[in-house]
Amino acid sequence: MKHSWFAIVAVTGIVLGILSAPTTIVPGAANAESADVQDDAFTLHGGAARVTDTTASDDSVARVANTGLGWNIQYHRADFSALVTDQPYEVSFRVKVEHAVASPSGDAFSVGAYDGTAGQHLLPNRTISAASTADDTWAEYSIGIYVPTASANTISFYVASGDNASQISTVSVDSLSFTPYKPHVIEDDDFVLYNGVQRQHEPTAADGSVARLENGSTPSWDVQADVDGDAIDADTAYTVTAAIRMERTDYLGSSGEMFTMGVYDATAGVHLIPPHTFESPRDDENAKYNFVWTVALPSSVELDPTHVNRVFFAKVDNAAEYSAVLVDQVTLSRAATSDAIPQQVSAYPYQISAGSSAGINDGTTISFSVPGTQAITVRILDGSNNVVRTLLADAAVTETGSAYWDGDDGAGAPVAAGTYTARVSYGSTTRDVSIRSVQGVTLATAPDLHPEEEFPLGVWYEGAIIPKNVTDATAYTDTTFADIAASGANDVIISNFDVTRPAVTSAILDQAAEHGLTVVVNPRWWDVIYSDPVNSDEFAMQARVQAIVDQLKPKSAFGGYLLYDEPPHANDKLRETIGKLKKLVETADPDHAVMVDLSGAHSADKYFSELGLQAMTSDPYGALWGKPAGDYTDLGYPGIDYEVLLDFLHLQTKKDISSSAPFWTILQAFEQPGWYRDPSDAEIRSMTYEAVGHGAKGFHYFMYQATNAWNGMIDPDGTHTARYDIIEQMFAELSALRPVIQSMTRVANIATASGGGGGDGAYASADVTTHVDHETGDLYLVVVNHDVEDAADVTITIDADAVGAPISSVSDAASGTAVTAVRSGSQLVIADLPFAPGEGRIVKLSTSAPDLVGEDADFTVTGTATAEAADTSAGDGSTALEPVATGGTARNVRWNWDAQDLEPGVSYDVYADVKVRFAHDITYDANDYPTIFRPSSPALTLGIYDGTAGAAVTSPVSVTGSALENQLWRTVKVGTFTPSPTADEYVYVASTGNAADYATIHVDRFTFVKTPTP
Repeated sequence: MKHSWFAIVAVTGIVLGILSAPTTIVPGAANAESADVQDDAFTLHGGAARVTDTTASDDSVARVANTGLGWNIQYHRADFSALVTDQPYEVSFRVKVEHAVASPSGDAFSVGAYDGTAGQHLLPNRTISAASTADDTWAEYSIGIYVPTASANTISFYVASGDNASQISTVSVDSLSFTPYKPHVIEDDDFVLYNGVQRQHEPTAADGSVARLENGSTPSWDVQADVDGDAIDADTAYTVTAAIRMERTDYLGSSGEMFTMGVYDATAGVHLIPPHTFESPRDDENAKYNFVWTVALPSSVELDPTHVNRVFFAKVDNAAEYSAVLVDQVTLSRAATSDAIPQQVSAYPYQISAGSSAGINDGTTISFSVPGTQAITVRILDGSNNVVRTLLADAAVTETGSAYWDGDDGAGAPVAAGTYTARVSYGSTTRDVSIRSVQGVTLATAPDLHPEEEFPLGVWYEGAIIPKNVTDATAYTDTTFADIAASGANDVIISNFDVTRPAVTSAILDQAAEHGLTVVVNPRWWDVIYSDPVNSDEFAMQARVQAIVDQLKPKSAFGGYLLYDEPPHANDKLRETIGKLKKLVETADPDHAVMVDLSGAHSADKYFSELGLQAMTSDPYGALWGKPAGDYTDLGYPGIDYEVLLDFLHLQTKKDISSSAPFWTILQAFEQPGWYRDPSDAEIRSMTYEAVGHGAKGFHYFMYQATNAWNGMIDPDGTHTARYDIIEQMFAELSALRPVIQSMTRVANIATASGGGGGDGAYASADVTTHVDHETGDLYLVVVNHDVEDAADVTITIDADAVGAPISSVSDAASGTAVTAVRSGSQLVIADLPFAPGEGRIVKLSTSAPDLVGEDADFTVTGTATAEAADTSAGDGSTALEPVATGGTARNVRWNWDAQDLEPGVSYDVYADVKVRFAHDITYDANDYPTIFRPSSPALTLGIYDGTAGAAVTSPVSVTGSALENQLWRTVKVGTFTPSPTADEYVYVASTGNAADYATIHVDRFTFVKTPTP
């Protein structure tokens, strides 16, 4: 629809680029697809005047005599929020001229766009020749393609007289238009086809069809796209792209030449872009999938609209690798200019919500470049040029620098809404950039969801393969979702989900519901994530998020949002953007979880806690290319293998002790030549059970469909691969074990193994981890055979003193059958437990209740210690904790039991359930390589003390960091003694005061167990 703009501000003082700032801004206006500015909004100079003209659209025009070269007719604007954010617009003036002679020569007038704040052209001055005009006839004269929502700077669009009154006597301007720019698209049904080339149905193409060009030995131009001369301009550079898809003979291994493409001027008989042969796709061409992608010719081209111009496609002699190329469409695009062009000073975001603490554009970073080293001053000025705040004063800066403005004035109060200028000055040089302050969006409180109650068993599903029309999309998802449900899955993560077709979105989610599947969607919201204009305007960002949420939220099969797949850890700007996106999604939809798939320790460390994600989702793939079977030790960083990374990912969910966020893992079930080798069934099984052991509560397998980068559970023709069968088995086993796995809380390990080593010497023995069921007190050991090629007998040795309760029986958690265990001193030994290659088993240690339990609510806490802090990993949901202070060793957490609750004269073993938060989770070296922090210094002292006698009852027990695991509970035996019925005795836990290694100590409970008879 068309909208008319009226002058929001009156700006004067610009002649050849001298511009004063606007004083009033009206943000948040409804977005318009296009807009016209009438002449009554223009600013006039140099004798220009508004006069009546009944041939004009509004019966009046701005008219100037064609003398001088001044920018005599101008339109100034700083707030473009009424237009669609980040939309390229063609900007043009409607102009007519009066000829002074029959065939005028020379220049008629010129048009352009100038950034008055930055002091530079945005769209270059374009001179219109007199000979190209018609006398007294209206015509549209384009300034260029412009993205007008990338800054708060004031822009002047102008018409300048040509100082050529002897040829052109007057210049009249009716209006200025902003029209959405649409590139010239040539669909396949307009192609000219030769030598038997046919169109065929292709569901993944934008219009559902393609031209299929078979490769062969004759390089003829059998597919040609004629350019419509009426759709292009002369003397204008165009980029030429094509949407294509390759047919491969080997979807993983095809290589070499794919097809040839070029541009030919048939009228002149010359190549405008010589034939260019595309070879095997590379990741940087965004071509790792086997669906349609865009390829671009290596150079831009200028075309003569009066000529016959053709974009051609030719076969190559490589049909053995690539049997055909499918061509969907050809696009010719003009370059767009944004008002975020490189400048000596810039502000991101350009629009802030001063005084807000919501975490969305609360402040802005002013970046600048200077020659050499300069003494820089950065000030914030209001609309009257008053200094609001000085950010830097004569600070020495070399070449580049920045200053952050939080939106406060010099007194620390948020500034009022309006436009402000950040002025960077050094010596006699001054550079400005405008910053807009607005009342920001209203955010909802982060929802209190409980995804830990879910148990997702699913697959990673490539959404870009889904057809683009409802009929084909329904058929495709009906078939594939039925197949996924038949495997035992209950969940699907759809990546690259196209949300631009609401009807298709609805059909996909309806099919998921039909087959009993929950869908986590990773939308293609690149225009939100990667657009600086959108990210600078939280209203625009909110609107785009809302449009996506409105499609997904109402659907019963919809399960949550995956905001991003594997964000790079070092990109702070991206992390900030994803954080903003999360807040807006949670505001728009408080009923569904929001996640980010984090790859590696770097990303988990940077993202999970900072963003407050509701579930840890990560893909720690273990089977790397070139490594022996079962060797998961090389994940790119020394000392961080598959199991260590799993532990680190699980740790992130425990850093906030009040959070119940689960850890859901994405498991490797694919091959990517050169990167990841194809895991065997035994390896898929072992990696799955190791994930169980190291704290995962949800399991997805990557991936379902095969692409040209990865194989999957099905081949491109839909045939099951061997991976389907093993994943189906894993879903069955995990489903049967769901009650056990969901009841387990990971604790510090109490067992070791011998036997079950593997990975060609990478592992000496089987993997063992320990878990507790807080409801029953029972313990579980998850044991995984590292040998993925041969069966193994594994002997498990359990530290009975670390159990904290009598073990009444040992059994296999899956079958319930008894497992033989023999007590030997303080150890319990399970000898020669048989394992198949890569097999994982869960061993249950049933325990008897302690004789007496002291919970943290019963403790005496002093100093900085507190009790009853919410802790979802504690047995009763709360814990006593004490921040570690340097040198602080007082017994600030202790329990005075009631002697009447114990049998007199009876000896008891006393235990404490403790954990420690290390001072660091991870450290980085000079090359940004991560190392998991593992202190070995003394962390805790525990003991029993007689307050009446003022003496220790038992020798204090020192626990070092090497005996602990970061944020995991460990049961420590404090001592054995016979309690006094009268003395003031208590059991305690004390810090060692080593704040360099430890941040907090936690105590869940103390227990008394009658000392067993030898």
